[in-house]
Amino acid sequence: MICRARSGTGAKCRAHAVRNSKFCLLHHKGTAAKLGSKGGRRRARYDPSLLAQTGEPRTAADVCRVLATSVTELRSGVLDPRMATAIGYLATALLKALESADFEKRLSKLESRAAQVPTNQAQETHAHLARTN
Repeated sequence: MICRARSGTGAKCRAHAVRNSKFCLLHHKGTAAKLGSKGGRRRARYDPSLLAQTGEPRTAADVCRVLATSVTELRSGVLDPRMATAIGYLATALLKALESADFEKRLSKLESRAAQVPTNQAQETHAHLARTN
């Protein structure tokens, strides 16, 4: 027997009906409606105004705070999982950039100190280091 369900446009379902039923597996007991509902919740748009307002993260501690807030919002259903994925990716990139900026800053300080050391003192220090190694 063929399923007796009709689509929203009025077209007949052409699937075979489940044994002892007038409907196919998809239309039997409202399965199609349940699946459609799940799909709608999965694709739901999240309201950014419900998210906690965080300042611009400038340090690793700020990034940790944003991530902790995002985890809480994700688990409570306020934050879209796709947005949480993007936040995690961006946080990783930001942490690497902060690390590079810190390294460059420290290297610049060392280079400026090295430039201030008189040449003969630098040579004596180099000779002393060579003798001790």
